Amino acid sequence: MRLLRSVLITIVSIIVIVGMLTAVAPTTIKVVETVIINAKDEIIWNNLKYFENHRKWTAWEMNDSTSPPIISGIDGVVGTAISWRGEDGSESGTETITKMSELKEIGYQVKLTRPYKLQADELVTISDTTGGMAVTVTYLSKMDRPENVIRIFRRSRTLLHKKFSEALSRLKVLCEDEEKHVKLYRGFKITKRHLPARLFIGIRDTINVEERNGYYSGLDSFLTRNLNRSFEAITKAGMDPDGAQCSIFYGLDSTTGKADIVAATPVKQITKPIKGWEMFNTDSGIGLELTYSGKYPGHREAQLAMSDYLIENALPPPLMIIEEYVGAYPDSRDSSKWETKLFYYLK
Repeated sequence: MRLLRSVLITIVSIIVIVGMLTAVAPTTIKVVETVIINAKDEIIWNNLKYFENHRKWTAWEMNDSTSPPIISGIDGVVGTAISWRGEDGSESGTETITKMSELKEIGYQVKLTRPYKLQADELVTISDTTGGMAVTVTYLSKMDRPENVIRIFRRSRTLLHKKFSEALSRLKVLCEDEEKHVKLYRGFKITKRHLPARLFIGIRDTINVEERNGYYSGLDSFLTRNLNRSFEAITKAGMDPDGAQCSIFYGLDSTTGKADIVAATPVKQITKPIKGWEMFNTDSGIGLELTYSGKYPGHREAQLAMSDYLIENALPPPLMIIEEYVGAYPDSRDSSKWETKLFYYLK
């Protein structure tokens, strides 16, 4: 009798403890992991958005399936899914792209059917930071009761942290290896990336552009005359520059040789109008970036390299072109110190 009583008390105690755990244990699991990758965001993005590349590093066991994963839809667009079926007892499931903001973030929904049923959301973000690009995975899944207690004993959170940490390590190796073998266009490295919105104070004009031995006489004289003046204007107005002096090209008529151009200095904030000067702005969006050094004859090859890239990748003509003179131009006659960043704003 005493033995039966002890057994009953033990069973009741277990039921009470499980009930209490069920009531208080969390019904969501959130896991956040970050890695710093020394590669351009375009390289990282292509390994996130295309399932053909994604499967090389993902936390899910797509590559352990009995047959190759199946991609449903057009790879790299919202709504496309990849499905895999593992061997007996191993992982089977589907992952679907639910949203994306190019070169910034991508969302997935994951549904597992084996070895247990699971539905979860993942968000992967890319951001520029010191030392490289920060890639962060945020995983969130919800559980019914009493599954939340079962997951505690399975150490699900710990296992997921390990799973995503290892996946991001594979992504880092993959992207940094691709960065070492990136394709060059006429000797230039071109990066497709998200370009931020910017503000400028400058002066706009339509000028005659004539090329002579790689130099553009009308362009050079216009920029030399106005770039330093734009910097002096914002300094006197008490505004802070937000980068080096720039030229903004809105258009070039190849038949007449006339260019619609702005000589400007970027500013962090425009606090008041400046007499004789205009405000210009660029919207954030996708664009191309190229850096070249030295004399302006290199400018022509850089532009041709951009043109080659646009044609090869079936991209539209740029909405505008910005040259940012991060080196000593136009203050120095030593062209070895000149460094120019070329930006093509596409959309």
